[in-house]
Amino acid sequence: MKTELNQAILTYLRSAGREAGERQTLAVAELKADFSYVTEVDLALSQQAIELFSPIVGSDAVITEEHPGVLPEIRGGREAKEDEILVVVDPIDGTRNYVHGLPLYAVSVGVLKNRRPWLGGLAFPGFGYMITCDGETVWKHSLDDAEHASEAVVRPETTLNVQSLVFTSDGILSRHTWATSVCRIMMIGSSVVESAWAALGHGAGSIFGAHIWDIAGAWPILEHFGLYMHRLNDGTTIRAYDTADYHPENDCLRDRAIICRPEDFPALQSALVPLRRITDRDV
Repeated sequence: MKTELNQAILTYLRSAGREAGERQTLAVAELKADFSYVTEVDLALSQQAIELFSPIVGSDAVITEEHPGVLPEIRGGREAKEDEILVVVDPIDGTRNYVHGLPLYAVSVGVLKNRRPWLGGLAFPGFGYMITCDGETVWKHSLDDAEHASEAVVRPETTLNVQSLVFTSDGILSRHTWATSVCRIMMIGSSVVESAWAALGHGAGSIFGAHIWDIAGAWPILEHFGLYMHRLNDGTTIRAYDTADYHPENDCLRDRAIICRPEDFPALQSALVPLRRITDRDV
């Protein structure tokens, strides 16, 4: 099954990535109840994922933002079965960027085994490449040229300093301020791009607080390079999907996490300072 899943991940990322890129300029967005965007491209690529992965793992084991599969049962307390496999797909992460014609979006597929990160991959149509983790090695592939040789990815050695970057989305800075004496912070607007760029060494880390489908594809890549999700409050790591970490209504992470190397967490934690509430005394 591992070989079949790895091949299916490559097939899906290349097909979905190309289609997302080709249809970007014509994509029509609608606002959902939670005020996030969805396009007809999201829906089409979600259906393609279900059709491709269902023969391998079963349709209930394929989870996308628009197709919860077995997720409601897991939220309801269903325990993991022996060697349980879940395929978690985000057809387009960064849809707001996507509909505004920006390249900062991604297609994501992650495979959880016993609810732990196992296999995964990401396509970046705006940049023309894909990254996959086959359980042993992280590879970089051309999105458009299937015959182009894949390359093993080596994360550059980095040292946290004042010019390092940490990636985040806009929500975190509505409740916190960032101490730039530690390093710089950059808002991207796509959880997948943010975590992937941290994994590839473009930054020291990212601040994550989204859904399971926003992290599943990057998760095995991050752990391969020694970056982990650290709970913001106490620094403990999230190494498996546990419903206790997520809101039951929307499967969004209850508390923010900093994705980084363990040795960098104390400094990054100290840089994220909660905004002080304004009281009558301040007026």
